[in-house]
Amino acid sequence: NNEVTVAKYNNTTNFSFTGGTMPAANTWTVSDISSVTGTNRAMVFLRVVNATGSIATFGFRENGDTIEAFPASIGPASNVITLQNGESGYAWAPTDTTGKLQVVTSVSAGTFAFKALVHYRVY
Repeated sequence: NNEVTVAKYNNTTNFSFTGGTMPAANTWTVSDISSVTGTNRAMVFLRVVNATGSIATFGFRENGDTIEAFPASIGPASNVITLQNGESGYAWAPTDTTGKLQVVTSVSAGTFAFKALVHYRVY
């Protein structure tokens, strides 16, 4: 029973990392986005904004996943995005059943933010 339902559009809640809360470079960090998705397994369409001061790569995966898809990936992937400073782009990411995902960056300074614009609840 793999039903998918569309949830509401969100353009207000930012999940951001700055200064001391910025994940260490190349270290997966848990981010709780259940305030948008609820405590559900979901597939999330993210808008990512790079304000780190340099080119940076951002990766997303389901919380608890251990597959290292970043930064060793070669070529494009829907959950990995590379942006120049000041740019934004889009990525897909799954959450676990509690509405959490993991984030990784190639840098550990500056600021980056992401919004969970649309999410699809997966049963």
